[in-house]
Amino acid sequence: MLEDQLERQESYRRFVYDDATGQEIVPGYTVQGNPTIGYGRDLMTEGILKEEAMVLLRHDIDRAWREVTSHLPWAESQLSVIRFAVLVNMAFNMGLQGLLGFTQMLSALQAGNYEQAAKAMLDSLWYQQTGSRAQALAEQMRTNRWQDTDTPSSTQA
Repeated sequence: MLEDQLERQESYRRFVYDDATGQEIVPGYTVQGNPTIGYGRDLMTEGILKEEAMVLLRHDIDRAWREVTSHLPWAESQLSVIRFAVLVNMAFNMGLQGLLGFTQMLSALQAGNYEQAAKAMLDSLWYQQTGSRAQALAEQMRTNRWQDTDTPSSTQA
């Protein structure tokens, strides 16, 4: 009963909004209240729990996987799971359009030239912006071995 009542009263909001004005928060908007999402989740005071973040992460991985499979139908069957995961990771990080902009890398992958694909990854603005992440993913592409980096963009719990 309480859940139903709150669901009706709060109403679902997919995107972050200002709880004081009800306006969606977009670049340049000055927040008057608190950034809020979903059914009244105050992101400033409540944030999200790690478990909630993991649900979102899994959802976003699934979405990136589907997008890569849909737009690069050859990739999942032609690449190992480890190399395909690099493409999903890149799509997760910069969006599908960002990944599709790596035309030299994608051509090298289709030709089975993993060394050249890794080189193309490192010869990019993305590498300059992400550093160790791009380095690790290029090495994963080149060697077909899982790589890791311990430099997350945020270490807050």
